[in-house]
Amino acid sequence: MDRMRLTDGTNNVNFNPQAGYRRPKDYDEDVIITRDGSEWRYAWFHKKSFEISLRDMNKTDADIINAWREGNEELTFYPDYQDTPGTSYSVTIQNAEDPMQMEPAKGWDKSFYGDLILRET
Repeated sequence: MDRMRLTDGTNNVNFNPQAGYRRPKDYDEDVIITRDGSEWRYAWFHKKSFEISLRDMNKTDADIINAWREGNEELTFYPDYQDTPGTSYSVTIQNAEDPMQMEPAKGWDKSFYGDLILRET
């Protein structure tokens, strides 16, 4: 069963991350050190960022993901749809180019791969 889901409310793309997936966190933080040596940390905001390597995606799902990126669509991302389907994030795709590319070695338009970069909005 696929663990992750990305949806725009109409189209759903379900997938599993490749081995080595980790969920990094993004935040702006200022560190102030006072004259007496005390350290103060100020976190201005906290947004999540997800970098997911995908392999063996079908053409339909790859086309949907690429269209979402081109349209800068706001999507709902479920990082663990199998075990915690209630946990979701509003995200956009941050890739500079289409994230899903064809794997020519597996046949024309049969398999797609790519690194998907999502950022919480």
